[in-house]
Amino acid sequence: MTKRKKKNALTSALRAQHVLKKKQSQIRANTHFRPLRTVLRTFPETWLTAMLEEARPVLEQAIQASCQKRICIFLSFTDGVRRARVLHAPGYDFGHVWKNLMRTVQQVHPKPFKIRWLRVDWIQDFQEKTWAELKRELSLSKRNYFRYGIALDENFNHAFLEMELNANAMLYPEKEQAKAELNEANFVRYAKTRFGNGISPDFSDDKPVCTFTTEAILFQPGKAPLCLHGYSGGKEGRDTGRRILEQLDRETTCQCIRDASIFLADQLNAKGRFVYGMHPCFDREINTYNTLRHASTTYSMLEAWEVTQSESLKAAIDRSLGCLTKELIRSYSLADGRNPAFLVDLDDEIKLGGNAVCLLALVKYTELTEDKQFLPLMESLALGILLMQNPDTGQFCHVLHAADLKVKEPFRIILKSRSFLYLRRLFSSKGFEDSFLKLG
Repeated sequence: MTKRKKKNALTSALRAQHVLKKKQSQIRANTHFRPLRTVLRTFPETWLTAMLEEARPVLEQAIQASCQKRICIFLSFTDGVRRARVLHAPGYDFGHVWKNLMRTVQQVHPKPFKIRWLRVDWIQDFQEKTWAELKRELSLSKRNYFRYGIALDENFNHAFLEMELNANAMLYPEKEQAKAELNEANFVRYAKTRFGNGISPDFSDDKPVCTFTTEAILFQPGKAPLCLHGYSGGKEGRDTGRRILEQLDRETTCQCIRDASIFLADQLNAKGRFVYGMHPCFDREINTYNTLRHASTTYSMLEAWEVTQSESLKAAIDRSLGCLTKELIRSYSLADGRNPAFLVDLDDEIKLGGNAVCLLALVKYTELTEDKQFLPLMESLALGILLMQNPDTGQFCHVLHAADLKVKEPFRIILKSRSFLYLRRLFSSKGFEDSFLKLG
């Protein structure tokens, strides 16, 4: 084979490999994000350029009102399927900064691109310090809860939002520990993704660095811009990034219930089990399953169905209850002829709160549907709670071994009041006073 033919063959092979990787990536995206698609359909798309045109006058007015001498604007946008792309530009004049941003957008997305959400941040306050000082601050912050952005230079040419830092595990310690810590490898990896291979951060203790906070506005197609809570310091910042709502009205509440219930229903597979959760930093499913969360989530879906009466939600509830009652709850036959039932959790544990939350879900289902198929099981679950109570002292045992119903832990966390409350729900629903008033 001639050199030219070899070169052509190599080029063809590389091209085919690139096409295959792109196809495999799309297949993974289609598979991984399938649970989000139903809820995404409720949010319209629009062209990124159109959304930016809408955002400019609103943003300019907001920044002028903040009286900031130094301007640094961040654009975060997504179609809801892929993680948001973040671009930013610093400067002192809004028009100049915006022009640079639009040039960057054009470079990144030369072809028309549709989005569902655009979040625009601008720096509200910043503090200059050294890396040594910042590392001490991180050691006082809970892992994944550091609420400041970080700029590598005083001109903010290389700056990262709080969300970027946490989403890319840039402050996630290598070892399992509770406090935040600079992860140099992850930091450099994302910095190169964002700014190119030319960037080489220096984390030496004496090197300067800036931390900053932002204000933000959220833009969505067909909706008015929404101002978001900023972070003004303190330990919690619990509202940071949330929409600023003067008063929660009926329409907003119902929309939240609809969207949340659609999402929960989509997380349920054909066998009635949920996607328990995702590690957002690593794009990896959480490899565990909490049966108490299964039961409580089913109850939440029932509460939502009472409002929405959605057929697809009801179908998901039925699948979830099928898994709960046939797989997760275990029935027992005791020597004295009694037949209690218990929700079995990880490590083959029976927890007092497990039966309690199962009762809550099953009572709610029975009340809403008038379907009495679960009444015998509810009685068995209630009996299970009674068997975890010391008849002499009234104290509850909190954790049993599922294999033999022997005590594993007499006390773990306070669960008595929850169990008593849900038992009351049961007998008030059915009139089981004689069986359960002894709980006192």
